[in-house]
Amino acid sequence: MQSIQEEWLEKAIFKKHINSFNYNKFTDPIVIGEGGFGKVFKYKWKDCELTVALKCLKVDTSIDDKDFINKLKLLRSVCYHPNIITFYGVTKDSNGNYSMILEYANEGTLREYLKTNFTRLQWTHKTTYC
Repeated sequence: MQSIQEEWLEKAIFKKHINSFNYNKFTDPIVIGEGGFGKVFKYKWKDCELTVALKCLKVDTSIDDKDFINKLKLLRSVCYHPNIITFYGVTKDSNGNYSMILEYANEGTLREYLKTNFTRLQWTHKTTYC
């Protein structure tokens, strides 16, 4: 039986609110971190020769349905903002697990950047990142 999360995601894909891409279009996975919803991998996207991040979506009962759905809605609504990592869509692996396809940030995460540079940044820059 599908969870509310899976049902919502598949409906959004079907209605073309979220783009879906074939998993075999991504190669050369490297684990680069772990987020709240699962592991994050660096992949090469064969079709467009981009390096992207695939963030596994743990579709399970331990994650609140509203949080899961709200995160995807938020990503979808801001994906074209110049200061936000681009959300390209999702892909589904051979085990049926979904991953978000995100722009790869080769300089690391915002958290890492702020941790390293916080004392050197002016407050005007700090508030810009928030």
